[in-house]
Amino acid sequence: MFKHDFSHNGKVYAEVQKGMYGLLQAGLIAYRDLKRYLLPHGYYPSDTTVGLWHHKSKPIMFTLVVDDFGIKYNNVPEIDHLINIVKQKYKVSMDWTGGTYKSIE
Repeated sequence: MFKHDFSHNGKVYAEVQKGMYGLLQAGLIAYRDLKRYLLPHGYYPSDTTVGLWHHKSKPIMFTLVVDDFGIKYNNVPEIDHLINIVKQKYKVSMDWTGGTYKSIE
């Protein structure tokens, strides 16, 4: 469980800092790898919206644009679940205000 020093606003920004920049296939390779990794944990991509992901039983969703996650959640255990899973595979930095999603401040 993470200790959080932020006012609860239901938004967080996370950036994965491990990738294969420069290759034309990098995005597709990274997407397939992430999908294969997250599916056993209950996370799956939307059938109708590119970049939108859901959890099969938790009320959490996130968008993924290149290496930026924009996460919408209802309570701390949901976000801790996703963060713990992603941190097992990737180096992650987070902005708990959600203000720098997609490098927009």
